[in-house]
Amino acid sequence: MTALIYGERNAERSTSDTFAHFVEVCGMLTAHDRNKVRETVSLEDALCKALGWYFPLMAKFHVSSVEEIIYRKFPYCCPYCRQTPHKERICKNVRGVRTVDHSALLTKHRENSQRRPVTLDEWQRMFGEIYPKNVGEARSTLGLFEELGELAEAIRVFERYPKYLAGEAADVFSYLMGIANEHALRIAQEAEIRFSLEAEFLKRYPGLCVQCGCHICVCPVVPEATVGRLAKELDLASSRPLFGADPADLDLHGRQVAATVLQKVGGYSAVATQFPLDRGETNKALVVLCLRLADSVATTNSVLADKLRSAAIEVGSAAMKSGSRERSQSVNDVIQSLRAVWPSIEVAIQQPDRPLATAIDRLIKVQDCRFGIVTALPKEFAAMRAMLDAPSEHPIAGDPNRYVVGTIPTRDGKGAHAVAVTMLTDKGNNGAAAAAAHILRSFPTIKDVLMVGIAGGVPSPDNVTRHVRLGDVVVSNKEGIFQYDSLKIEQDSIGVRSYATAPSALMIDAINMLEANRIAGQRPWDENTRRGDALEGSSRPGPDTDVLKDWLDIPKDVEHPHDATRSAGQPKIHFGKIGSSNVLLKDSKIRDTLRLHGVLAVEMEGSGIADGTWAGGCHYIVIRGICDYCDSGKSDLWQGYAAVVAAAYARALISEVPIATLDRRA
Repeated sequence: MTALIYGERNAERSTSDTFAHFVEVCGMLTAHDRNKVRETVSLEDALCKALGWYFPLMAKFHVSSVEEIIYRKFPYCCPYCRQTPHKERICKNVRGVRTVDHSALLTKHRENSQRRPVTLDEWQRMFGEIYPKNVGEARSTLGLFEELGELAEAIRVFERYPKYLAGEAADVFSYLMGIANEHALRIAQEAEIRFSLEAEFLKRYPGLCVQCGCHICVCPVVPEATVGRLAKELDLASSRPLFGADPADLDLHGRQVAATVLQKVGGYSAVATQFPLDRGETNKALVVLCLRLADSVATTNSVLADKLRSAAIEVGSAAMKSGSRERSQSVNDVIQSLRAVWPSIEVAIQQPDRPLATAIDRLIKVQDCRFGIVTALPKEFAAMRAMLDAPSEHPIAGDPNRYVVGTIPTRDGKGAHAVAVTMLTDKGNNGAAAAAAHILRSFPTIKDVLMVGIAGGVPSPDNVTRHVRLGDVVVSNKEGIFQYDSLKIEQDSIGVRSYATAPSALMIDAINMLEANRIAGQRPWDENTRRGDALEGSSRPGPDTDVLKDWLDIPKDVEHPHDATRSAGQPKIHFGKIGSSNVLLKDSKIRDTLRLHGVLAVEMEGSGIADGTWAGGCHYIVIRGICDYCDSGKSDLWQGYAAVVAAAYARALISEVPIATLDRRA
């Protein structure tokens, strides 16, 4: 994570410069042992900063797993005596010889593989058990600097002998943990306080740089505020996997960990007080917030709108250089002004009793939504919510619909789309059209609305390629929606008049790409389906429940045609026309008539979504999981699973849209 946050800055440094900085911050750890008072740096600060530079140093050598480097030498035991806690007498007999018993250590590694720590506190605890500390003991700092000398030598010869780095890097980490455990004992005795290294570290590195407020640090390389022997150990296993990490993989993993940490510590609202609002991305966000709020209230309160625009200019003009000690008072003044006028802003998020930072975060998140998703039933809403990362409720003042906003990462790993999900307050096409109007008004950056949920299937037992079965997914193609209750009634005839607009060209392009990838063997919706496993009724019913009947005269079963392209127990994806009306269809005769018009699925909201998005100058797509055959045998058995597979495909579809594509369209 810290390797990602400071990646751009470290890219400008050589490996030796990064190591020199690591040694520099390790030097701060001696202050306590020497009773030297540093006004601005506590031992906790120095220890966390040392770790904060240790991980980027490892990234300089493309280490694929720091945990593995450490645990391969310390597999929950001392590498010399292979005991926990270690036995000093045995270690004295082993240390100084050319090597240790690598075969025995490898055996320990295999035996203790399930005990490998996960959290930073668990790593600290492991080393505390291997090397117990006594109150008043302070030998780890001296040992750390001996190991730093050996690490320096390993770095110097890394290009020719990369394997030596593994052992020395593990030793350095063990001494950092030793310092942490000595400090924990000291403060427990002096102040009866429990010390958590993990809590202290996350406080200082909450998934972003607390100095500039950016996920990727933009502070100056030199901020204004800043003014031995080779390892005795041979390889435990092949060293190649330890240093073969792909930079793109490291970047993606770092972003995921940073996002998880930021969420764990409470999101932006929890860390907003730790970084200034007068610089970096937060300063830009504050300018955008003022301008968007001004636009929102311009027609009802022009005086307030002018004040907000003036505030945007003031904030932008007062931006400070990243890394500066000074803080802009004018930005604080603007914050106080926003507190005063917040109740007057009509588009403000409800629950004004929450902190301003939370309200700002909520409004910015709303303004970033790129996709809207409408569902009709609670089980559809629950399935779609399960497909979002970090979902949270976002009630909007003046909007009768309730919203959940979350994110869906793009497949290329270059970002994530903010997505708003709602559920109809009134069923049918009329309610869907109203929901589309509300979501587009409350989330003005949405340009594509997806109608996601269940539908009845229109089977074609005589045409295997178009034969729709229970649990399949039907996605509207460029023909869009067929509104079959829009009729032209004459004296001798009744005709269907369907004029639904074409679906989103952007989404059709993403659908085509998903289909191309499916042909190549990629089915991301199958993996997404597992996100709904905890939902009631989400399991796929048995194949014996997928019964198609001929209801003419005497009802009889109709055999499903053999389809070599189907995967057992998995949904087949169909693309075609979707029938829509305000009538719940349970008539196989009408269903079969719709088949003649090319309809693959039948539902009750798609036409309303098409009309509502057209009126709002936006686009739509409809995704339906098949739960019945629109006949007298209609039941609810397949509804839960059908809702989940439709939502799973929607997540895969949105993931397929690159961020850059939407930026160009905007």
